[in-house]
Amino acid sequence: MELSRTLTCPLYRTRKSKLITIALLLSISLFSCFSLNLANPRRRRRRRRLRLRHRLHPRLLPPPQWDFGFPNGDRKETLRLDLIQKSSSMYRDSDIIVFNTGHWWTHEKTSQGKNYYQVGDYVFRQLSVTKAYNKALETWAQWVDTNINSTKTKVFFRGYSASHFKGGQWSSGGNCDGETAPITEEVHLSPYPQMMNILESVLEKMKTPVFYLNITKMTDYRKDGHPSIYRQPETQRVPGMFQDCSHWCLPGVPDAWNELLYAALLITQQ
Repeated sequence: MELSRTLTCPLYRTRKSKLITIALLLSISLFSCFSLNLANPRRRRRRRRLRLRHRLHPRLLPPPQWDFGFPNGDRKETLRLDLIQKSSSMYRDSDIIVFNTGHWWTHEKTSQGKNYYQVGDYVFRQLSVTKAYNKALETWAQWVDTNINSTKTKVFFRGYSASHFKGGQWSSGGNCDGETAPITEEVHLSPYPQMMNILESVLEKMKTPVFYLNITKMTDYRKDGHPSIYRQPETQRVPGMFQDCSHWCLPGVPDAWNELLYAALLITQQ
């Protein structure tokens, strides 16, 4: 899915600029907030134009493919860790690119790593999600270093956004309804995710400058900011309903992410 609109952006000093966000469903929140903040019809002074585009992919990698290599003839879905989406050619002429991934890299979402991850023609019988995530990020980093001209394009990577399920995970009764205030004491925050340590290690090795928007800790405070049970009336409180304690209400937490993005854009223009 692609969302695209032409907006004015007083922050970025080019006559016409293109900003692309490439990421998971969570980035729709960032994209929506960014669009609303930029679209200000009251401004009368001369403005420059920004081409704002959101590319929604379930992964930075290609979609899962079917592997036919099992002796009994079974078909098995695999995820390539060594390739980037074919649509990546669209990103090369961008002025600003915002990437993120990490939220859906869980064992439950990736078949617990059994016969799921593929590199070349080889399918790993067992591979931990952290090792797979590291390999995927290395593939992404190599693509950025090879294809992005850092004198033209500013690359951002938005970090991991915290979830707040209590009493179970999203599929086992986890909930966050009734939360009306953020966490106020750091001692109650979750441990720093290993996924972000992996990301930071990969970023340190890259040749291309990547502006790291580390939102992990700031989002961990906001246990009160998730949609929870609040959605369409016909789906509220129905038997077996899963609560959403990982995405965010709008207006809300994603607005703060864009404050960081605004600040970073201003810094890069100095």
